[in-house]
Amino acid sequence: MIFAATVGAMEWALKQKDIDTKRIYLYGISNGATVVVNLAAMYDKTKIKAVFSEAPAHAGMGMPDDIKVPLVLIFGKEDTYGTPANNPGLRWLHNGSCRLNVYIPEAPKGNSFNCNINSSPNMNGENHLAWYEKQKNKKKDIQIWLYDDAAHGIFNGELRQQTRSTPEGFKFSAPEGAKSEVKTKYLNDLLTYINNHK
Repeated sequence: MIFAATVGAMEWALKQKDIDTKRIYLYGISNGATVVVNLAAMYDKTKIKAVFSEAPAHAGMGMPDDIKVPLVLIFGKEDTYGTPANNPGLRWLHNGSCRLNVYIPEAPKGNSFNCNINSSPNMNGENHLAWYEKQKNKKKDIQIWLYDDAAHGIFNGELRQQTRSTPEGFKFSAPEGAKSEVKTKYLNDLLTYINNHK
């Protein structure tokens, strides 16, 4: 649903006379971060200037095989969100279970094509660092930014360590936020990148 809604919003924006369609930048966090990476594989630089993907999910629709626009992957170094509370894993290094992935035929082909609930539910998918390295090897315009003193959702309040539970009782790591000075640096980094990619 979030993917279809985002594609719809993008198509709508491109038709608006009061939107500068030559300067569209996309930003997403968590599941939304995965969605905007997939849009980076659907549109070229004439439509999207750059994509900022903060803490993409390690489950869901997966990452596309090829991106067409500049992309920045962003992670807080304390982001273990969604991993088991008794064995937390860093967001960019965690291998999510294929049983938690779904292949969406309307989306660009990617790593969920052969790693999903129907094809290989008992296997694990690739982590984001491995996906990033594949894009680098294809000479894609991609960067990875890692921030100290930050977790999931850098702009989401002060840095706090916490645990959450599913209705079934599974406890998972859910740290969020960042220290104030990290948010300031992150915002400046985003604005600098945008100014350099007009």
